[in-house]
Amino acid sequence: MKRIHAFWLPEDDSLGELHFWAEDMDLWNQLEEAGSSSMHPYCVPQLELLSFLQKMISNKENWGLKSVSLELPSNNFGPVPSVPECRKVVPEGESLFFKTWTIRTVSMSSESVWKYLNKLDKLTCEKIELSDSVKYWMLLLNFTLELLVRGRFSPKAGKLSDKRNMICAEWIPYLNHEDHARFLLLIDAAPASAWLIIKHLKRKYTSKYICWHFVKDMLDTFIRIYCNKETPYIYRSNSSKKNTTIHEKWFKSLFLQNKNCREDSKKIAKFVDNMENWAHVIDFDYDFPFRICFYLNEPEEKHDELLDTEWVLTYCLQAVSGDQKMIFSKDWLKKDFFDTLEINITKEEVDKFIRKHLQRASRHFERLIDLLNIPEDPAIVLTNLEASDFLRKASHLLENSGFRLILPSFWKKALKEIGLSLDVKSKSQGNDMPKSMGLDILVNYNWNIIIGGKNFSREEIPDLLNREEPLVKVGKEWVFVDPDEIQKAIDFFEKKAKEPENVTLGEIAFSDTEDLFADTGLDIVSINYDKNLQTILASFNEPETLKMLEAPDLFKGDLRPYQTVGLSWLMFLQKVGLGGCLADDMGLGKTIQLIAFFLKDKELAGSEEVDPTLVLCPMSIMSNWKNEIKKFAPHLRVMIHHGTQRLNHEDFVEKVKDCDVVITTYALVDPELDKLHAVNWRRIVLDEAQNIKNNHTKQTQAIKKLRSLNKVAVTGTPLENRLLEIWSIIDFLNPGYLGSEKYFKQKYSTPIERLNDQKASTKLKQIIRPMVLRRLKTDARIIKDLPDKIESKELCYLTAEQVSLYESVFNNMLNVIDNYDGIQRRGVILSVLVKLKQICNHPAQYLKEDSFLHARSGKVNRLYEILKEIIAEGDKTLIFTQFSNMGHLLQKDCERVLNRKVLFLHGVTTYSQRNEMVESFQKKDSDCPIFILSLKAGGLGLNLTSANHVFHFDRWWNPAIENQATDRAFRIGQKKTVHVYKLLCQGTVEERIDDMIDRKKEIAEMVLENEASKDWITTLSTEDLKKLFQLKAEVVDTDEK
Repeated sequence: MKRIHAFWLPEDDSLGELHFWAEDMDLWNQLEEAGSSSMHPYCVPQLELLSFLQKMISNKENWGLKSVSLELPSNNFGPVPSVPECRKVVPEGESLFFKTWTIRTVSMSSESVWKYLNKLDKLTCEKIELSDSVKYWMLLLNFTLELLVRGRFSPKAGKLSDKRNMICAEWIPYLNHEDHARFLLLIDAAPASAWLIIKHLKRKYTSKYICWHFVKDMLDTFIRIYCNKETPYIYRSNSSKKNTTIHEKWFKSLFLQNKNCREDSKKIAKFVDNMENWAHVIDFDYDFPFRICFYLNEPEEKHDELLDTEWVLTYCLQAVSGDQKMIFSKDWLKKDFFDTLEINITKEEVDKFIRKHLQRASRHFERLIDLLNIPEDPAIVLTNLEASDFLRKASHLLENSGFRLILPSFWKKALKEIGLSLDVKSKSQGNDMPKSMGLDILVNYNWNIIIGGKNFSREEIPDLLNREEPLVKVGKEWVFVDPDEIQKAIDFFEKKAKEPENVTLGEIAFSDTEDLFADTGLDIVSINYDKNLQTILASFNEPETLKMLEAPDLFKGDLRPYQTVGLSWLMFLQKVGLGGCLADDMGLGKTIQLIAFFLKDKELAGSEEVDPTLVLCPMSIMSNWKNEIKKFAPHLRVMIHHGTQRLNHEDFVEKVKDCDVVITTYALVDPELDKLHAVNWRRIVLDEAQNIKNNHTKQTQAIKKLRSLNKVAVTGTPLENRLLEIWSIIDFLNPGYLGSEKYFKQKYSTPIERLNDQKASTKLKQIIRPMVLRRLKTDARIIKDLPDKIESKELCYLTAEQVSLYESVFNNMLNVIDNYDGIQRRGVILSVLVKLKQICNHPAQYLKEDSFLHARSGKVNRLYEILKEIIAEGDKTLIFTQFSNMGHLLQKDCERVLNRKVLFLHGVTTYSQRNEMVESFQKKDSDCPIFILSLKAGGLGLNLTSANHVFHFDRWWNPAIENQATDRAFRIGQKKTVHVYKLLCQGTVEERIDDMIDRKKEIAEMVLENEASKDWITTLSTEDLKKLFQLKAEVVDTDEK
């Protein structure tokens, strides 16, 4: 075990480096005593540590190699290890002592720290451990990043002590009291190993200084790295001026790598003084125990009438720590008051502090200077207009400058922009519930204007303007009146005549109100429904509020509570004439809910004849549908329409009349459209509905031509790549609901996917909510007895043979890629990509050999290591691969190496063979503990819960497809913890694509779930392809024999 430490070493007042060193714990038992040398006897050699760090963070930039003296706890054996369990027992009578040791370090510049430090957090090597000191600098780096995001930094000018004619331009942290308190806590939380360097620096630094130096250097470096190209235009364009002022030189140096600039020493002294006076505005006096707190009181009332519009502004002192107690003037003016406090401070120091910071505050609000002339009960009276200026302008500036403010409670509401409120009522008389429970019922609506969180009707708006005051009291609440905003309200009411008259509940609740009520000029802040409409909407928004239906009498099984909700929801949507998408997580029993739905519908129809249901699904899960219906609803008459024995048109139409459910495949819809179109279907069910995600295929167009009373889409992955996929599914269920494809792309798809538009995302969620029901296995409220799923990425080395083949393919691509463009270039890239992935799997796959696999592939070696442990435990495993030829190679070799029967299901496996394999594997006493599956053929419709280990031997582009495959084992019925292993060859295209896909997941989760595709790879430049495909250094398995 090797343990990596880190410490920050300042080089001067503004620059520093992060140094790494490591202990080799395996050496602690090998030496009886440390010799006379001062070299640390168990320090990992620099080159070995450097090699490891370069592997971990994919970086070949220049690293520093240094020697540093540390004072470490020691005994007669040498320096004591940092891990207690590795320490030798100190003989009785001996004690620990501190001794100076020389260690060899690997140093990282500030710029490299930003780029690479946090990558070490993904460390997965069992033989390497990060100490708390490394994690501490990661924590401090994230604190710095937070300051940058919040804009808590400021420029500074400083004189260089050793160079009179040089000035330093740098960025420094600008902390408020809360930031400073957190910073002190971070210092207190630092592990001792982060400060071991302090005693051996030429200058005596405190731990606080080193922490501050790190944050300051990292903040300054970040701005210079990422703002270098954004240097303000005026200074870039005037860079050739001969008579550049000191201000221009200093300002330009803030954005350059060289932060120093040359100027006359007298000018420098004057400029630095001016800058220090300017910086006085943001001087918080962190070490002072108090800060000033301003509070503004509303005008008083007497006998329910307003005496005057006089606002009283005063201040007190507030403790910055502990209980943050308020101290008022009547207290601090007492002679001996500060003697009673548990802090060392005098009244004179407090008076000086108050004068300084009231002067500082008066830069933001001039009237505050008057408080200096009122020693007892300091307070000033503001007019209505002054109070408005203080609230609107000064309060924000004062808070940012470190002052505490207590403002009237109404002000938070007043800050909100003017908006619209829509009151919606049903057109039914009185309190009667509308006859229809659907979204097509007509409603009445009325507009109000919201100002400061309060509703105003059209008649009340002019009165607000007539008061000619920025702050107006309406009833018992104050309202801020902005004449420009009020004019918007007046303009809105003048446009009201153009609004639509016949509006339905669905149009207001679930369509885009901005389109429905065009050109309002104001945002619709809230929509309020009467009780009857709230009851109807709750049925769509919260299916749990529906009247729960009992399971059908003929249903042979039990429904879980969430499945009962699904049944009731499907029946409700059918009743109100809407199609629905049952998008439950894979493994939650969607098929069972559909079967219960078929039975319940038939049961409620009584003696009335019910048209048949058409189920469209992939061929691979047809048998699953047949078996599940036979198990849970044996009374349903089922017809399989598939294969060479399919009925002709007339026989089919006649036979269907005697069926309850007809099951066929997506592929047959287009060629047999006339036959399927001739039947009046009760409903059409699309299982694995992502098969119609592309609206432009013949298959999708044919399916959308079919007629039925009701439509249901079933999928665990409603989105895989693009938002247009959910549009295609919803368009099948309820044509026109989301508008045309062009409209949807313009309104939602492009803003969300390209611009990360949160508002568009929220609106789309609201619109599709009524017809999409999605529950997750990970939600404890849904299913409580599902075990855990543990995912891990297994990083594998390449063998020398793999490296040679990989580099050969890569270099050949570089030689020819620039000779192609367009579709030919895309073809070359995809071809190279497949070859590189095959090489990562095994040389035999790429070379098309039929040979033994063992010892030629790091990935296969790692697979066998884990498989042997699994078999020894008596567990079963699934292995998914996207390549059928790799599956054949693995099947044969696994049987030879592991001496076990291995099953392999792939694209040409017949229907009957498939069922036999599943049945054989699922048996408790099965002699087949390993099941290899093609990702596409075996990733859907199978229940393989006897396995509790899942391998993804090679990675697919779309994590949703991988998750779908994993859920063959991680589903209802699984009793054991499921272990998922994703095999990646370290330093190859596999690892880099994995990183990129992980980063792309975030966008799609804004709506449901959206994953990455491989299309983007084919559009990369040659240089980007080189970075993506090129083999990293040190990826060869050095233990290979």
